[in-house]
Amino acid sequence: METGSAGYSQQSFTKAFPFNLSSLNIKLSLIVVTILAIYHWRRRKLYALSWKLEGPPALPIIGNAYVFLASMDVIFKSMNKMHNKYRRKGHKMYRFWVGPDFVACLVDIKYICAILNQSLKKGKTYSLLDDQFHNGIFVNPNIPHWRASRKTIVPVFHFEILKSYIRIFHKEATILARKWEKYADSGATFNPENDINLATFDMVMMSTLGLNPRAQDNPGNQSFMHNFDKLFEITQTRMFNPLLYSNFICKLTGLWAEQKKHAADLIKESQKILDQIRERQRKQKANELNATELDEIRNHAKSFAELMMESPGYKKEDDSELISQIVTVIGAGQDTTKSQNIVTLLMLALHPDIQDKVQEEIDRVLGPDPDYCPTYEDLCSLEYIDMVIKESLRMFPAAPIITRDVSEDSDYGNGLTLPGGTTVFVSIYALHRDPRFYPNPDKFDPSRWSPDLVAQRPANCFMPFSTGPRNCIGAKYAMMAMKTVLAKLLKTYRVLPSEECSRVEDIGFELRVTIKMNENSKIRLKRRK
Repeated sequence: METGSAGYSQQSFTKAFPFNLSSLNIKLSLIVVTILAIYHWRRRKLYALSWKLEGPPALPIIGNAYVFLASMDVIFKSMNKMHNKYRRKGHKMYRFWVGPDFVACLVDIKYICAILNQSLKKGKTYSLLDDQFHNGIFVNPNIPHWRASRKTIVPVFHFEILKSYIRIFHKEATILARKWEKYADSGATFNPENDINLATFDMVMMSTLGLNPRAQDNPGNQSFMHNFDKLFEITQTRMFNPLLYSNFICKLTGLWAEQKKHAADLIKESQKILDQIRERQRKQKANELNATELDEIRNHAKSFAELMMESPGYKKEDDSELISQIVTVIGAGQDTTKSQNIVTLLMLALHPDIQDKVQEEIDRVLGPDPDYCPTYEDLCSLEYIDMVIKESLRMFPAAPIITRDVSEDSDYGNGLTLPGGTTVFVSIYALHRDPRFYPNPDKFDPSRWSPDLVAQRPANCFMPFSTGPRNCIGAKYAMMAMKTVLAKLLKTYRVLPSEECSRVEDIGFELRVTIKMNENSKIRLKRRK
């Protein structure tokens, strides 16, 4: 009975589906093999280049992604150790596989400059920042669109306009210095990050948008900064976990919902900023501005948001483009300046002899008046501070890693030819610690930036703000802001090391899109007489 039933089922199946299962399996196998053959044929140039290059052992399927199965600190040290290994062996580049993605890691400075000058499409990991920056000039993959946006924003960072920002930088630095009186009086150890973050936010908002959020006076009510920082943290987590590159996989975790929530809140905060700018414009046209507001407008150039509103391609009915640029300018400007001010204070605390020279220069150039606001000429005369900041940027560049995507087979000259589909990896951190350009690279030595020593090095072995067409648009802005803030703080206080950070080796940072100093980055202060 059972046999008959089985036979009946088989006969019924055969009648319903009149084909041979073996034949079907063969056809499906042929289809799969054909698809795989086409896939690998299209990638043959990637494989050919990979076979020519040295690199760490790659495992099937995951490649070298196993490197990312560690803490951020271990990952960064492993990548830097790997880079130094192939540099010492004389390689101009080496290879790395992240799953199916082929990565060409550049060592030769000519290769690095060629890529950053000619390849404008940023690496796919930057797409993880889409919720944060959208089509802002920092991540925009649409090159014509990026060119148009950058052209509109460039006037905000014009030399003459930058000079007008100095009084804003000095005002906020003065508020910061007063807030730190309690630390100097008590001798308490503290982490300066939050206070510098608030001061920098006020500077960026006032200088680029003409708005004063008074973040230093209201530190608990700064949703923009909170959401921006949270999105950076999420991006960091995804960036160093290749599985989370996939939106599909990320959606299976709580990370996706958290990312979308902070992104939506960031857009709301950006819209509020835009509404404030429009309200100011309306009041200005209606002659409704009070004396303080009128004074601010007279002493302030047009904000980049106003310049974009006046640009030919601006669409009044769509604020998304403007919001993207607002987030980009505020976020990037704040993050870079904040980090480097902290690094410089830490390094000066650990090198009292260098701090002596800095303060001697400040006293000589700026004079004894504690409330004196430096001029542009004064800042230019602070040559030693400039050298100190550059050395801080060398050792701890704001953006330690840069990636580019090669869309099609490209010849970059100098013997560098890369097939389409290549991801290019550039370690600015490793470049800045290359002993061929910087002897004893782990030593903090501002004298490296004396004109005679600078002239002996290749021009592009120092690129803390990247280089090429997609370099940081606010590099001069950042340098001017840092010099103004540091001059005020160091005119007021002596910076001392803390127990948590008593050696250069104690200085640690998290590797994000930009660097973030860790919780042990603490200092102490002493009033200067």
